[in-house]
Amino acid sequence: MKSWLILVVFFQSVMVYCQEDKRNVGHSVLDDIITKRANVNGEIEIIEKPVFKIIDYHLAKIIHTKDRVFVNNDEGKKASIKLTEKERDSIISALRRELKLPWKPNDFHYPLAGTNTEGYLKHKCITRLLLTHPIFLRNNEIAVVLFGKYNTNTTYAHSDLSIYKKVENVWTMWISISSRTDGEK
Repeated sequence: MKSWLILVVFFQSVMVYCQEDKRNVGHSVLDDIITKRANVNGEIEIIEKPVFKIIDYHLAKIIHTKDRVFVNNDEGKKASIKLTEKERDSIISALRRELKLPWKPNDFHYPLAGTNTEGYLKHKCITRLLLTHPIFLRNNEIAVVLFGKYNTNTTYAHSDLSIYKKVENVWTMWISISSRTDGEK
């Protein structure tokens, strides 16, 4: 009986460690994205969760790319990837879940901005960032993240669904799946 209890405690410890490790890797990706892509000279707020129309826009791109091939044609960064059906389906499922997975106040060291789409561009000195939970593929070598920047001192917002890869120990945007720019309404 004692060995059974030791085995259960060991198994639980391994599960907790794996969950914490995945959480740390996930936050490492998000920290790198914020550092490299936010380019902010003021306050940052994290949007609590994406709105349906943004998720729907990016889902359409991944769903309607029949061959599942995505390419980066930037000069000097030519790269492509062919997602498997399983990878594509896991990205689609994970993005749909994002509508029900709001960030919690202790997930970031930045305050949360809520989900009010009308409020993203109202305050003139705050940049609001939209980040989804990372979707890890291929043994955690790549991650898919929806990133959005709502810069309140301009009249537009930008979001993109991209694949990130570690380059020199920093998660870097590797290939864009879809991109959207919205004007202020």
